[in-house]
Amino acid sequence: MQLNNEMDAAIDYHRNLRALTTDYIQELSYYDKKRIHNLKYFTWVEQQGKDLEELNAQMNSILFPLERSNIRAYKSIEELQIDLDSFLTTITTEGRIRDTN
Repeated sequence: MQLNNEMDAAIDYHRNLRALTTDYIQELSYYDKKRIHNLKYFTWVEQQGKDLEELNAQMNSILFPLERSNIRAYKSIEELQIDLDSFLTTITTEGRIRDTN
């Protein structure tokens, strides 16, 4: 029975997931994201009893993810190249990616 489940999963994966296209995908603008987020108010605040502040904090993390991550902007291509070279040296000399922190 296990083999059948694995075979069914593989068939479903290839038939359905691998066949997906971007026909129904839309890149959302700030206002699109805000509009969709505002639809959560009823279920989040009124039904689940969550605070409006929690909902707004979630919205800020969705709209401005780079401000809350470790990603930083490079001032120049040269600065980026130095980091890339360092990264490539690290993974090629050790044969694997390691945590550099």
